[in-house]
Amino acid sequence: MDEQPASFAERRFRGLLATQVAVLALLYAAAGLLRHLTYRSTGFDLGIFDQAVWQLGRLEAPASSLKGLPSLFGDHFSPVLVALAPLGACECGPAPLIVAQALLVAASVVPVVLFARPRLGSGGALLLGVAYGLFCGIQSAVVFDIHEVAFAPLLIASAALFADRQQWRRALLCVLALLLVKESLAFLVLAFAAWFGLQRRPREALVCLFAGALWYASVTRQVIPHFADGKPFSYWSYDQFGRTPGEALRNAVLHPLQTARVFVTPAEKARTLAVLFGSLAFLPLLSIDIVLAAPLLAERMLSSNPKYWTLQDHYSLTIAPVMAIGAARALPFVVGVLGARWQASRGWRLKPLACAAIAAIAVVSCAAFALGDLARPGSYAVPEARSGAAAALALVPPAASVAATNHLVPHLSQRETVVLFGPRLPRVQYVVAQTGDPDPAALFPYETLAAQRAALRRLRGPYRLVRSDGGVQLWQRRPTR
Repeated sequence: MDEQPASFAERRFRGLLATQVAVLALLYAAAGLLRHLTYRSTGFDLGIFDQAVWQLGRLEAPASSLKGLPSLFGDHFSPVLVALAPLGACECGPAPLIVAQALLVAASVVPVVLFARPRLGSGGALLLGVAYGLFCGIQSAVVFDIHEVAFAPLLIASAALFADRQQWRRALLCVLALLLVKESLAFLVLAFAAWFGLQRRPREALVCLFAGALWYASVTRQVIPHFADGKPFSYWSYDQFGRTPGEALRNAVLHPLQTARVFVTPAEKARTLAVLFGSLAFLPLLSIDIVLAAPLLAERMLSSNPKYWTLQDHYSLTIAPVMAIGAARALPFVVGVLGARWQASRGWRLKPLACAAIAAIAVVSCAAFALGDLARPGSYAVPEARSGAAAALALVPPAASVAATNHLVPHLSQRETVVLFGPRLPRVQYVVAQTGDPDPAALFPYETLAAQRAALRRLRGPYRLVRSDGGVQLWQRRPTR
């Protein structure tokens, strides 16, 4: 008789967790597909990954005509993309990739909730799962095309869960698997060395230390240049600290005041940090898991690239599970300090109340972030400046080489040659371009609408205008005599 209620409670918990994951996956997929189908997705990055996965599905090297590389692994080394090859083989466009990303990110809720359950109880853990699933960094990531780092949250949260259960070998394997996601995650693996050390696991700490350092050095100096036909690794934006990671680290440590100043200025950095930590009541700051957040934040806030400083795009996706795990670990400590006095004076239980408040903040925040678009009627309409896109794209033959503006590239990316319409236009059979969209993403790489229109006028002669309607022009190259 005693086992039946416990069994029923367990089944109810699992059912609620499965429902939570399913709902989040549906929301993520709907938001991502909505953005793509209304011509708001971009060639950089959805078109890039779709073309690479399409070629992997054909058992070919993931060449990128958009990047001008014989293999996308010459840009970032992400062998985990091979796991998506079956989706490219079906040749259904980017939609399967968008759904796959939604499922991967939603699945990371499971280890987060299971980690939190012994500390917060079943109800509190599920509420934290809501807060994590609606975290601003996740919302921004799931609608901004697709990226290889979609694999990272599940691995990070699983590593924390396995370590919490004293399953150290599984935890280590999850950490080392991060190296296959993206070369920059080697710094997170180095942070895991300190994380394991704080939990008195020297063997795992040493493995992470050597694996992370050796992997990053070998991949950036040898593997990526090999796949890029000898071109050096180009993603280094920390010249104010040094020209190499070792030099930059040394200067950052020797000049802590300057490093701290760069970390929080300009003000946009401070705002981003406040939202990231404030959405979880600053609890992660009280957890040992903050050592995992350090390299993820340093990579962004110490960079000279302003895109890294914002809450937009996919740059906060990897830190999301770290923040949630940290909040789950720290909340019982805070309740232990404040709970007795609170309960005596108010008669309320502080732990579930805190979890409910954090979840409520996450739900309300949807109005300001990406998932809020699902409740806005205007999000379901194709922008007027792109209303002619579908008709123009339908006239482009499936195997033809084509140049297109940024919002149109993802609808043409499953072919050998698709390039971004820009100043250096190669010889292609078709050009399909927006003509009156002032959105910076639509203009890229041009900075002004006038410059883009001037480039379109220069097509006259070698190309003939086939169609011009709904803000989109289609040009076909004239046959050579």
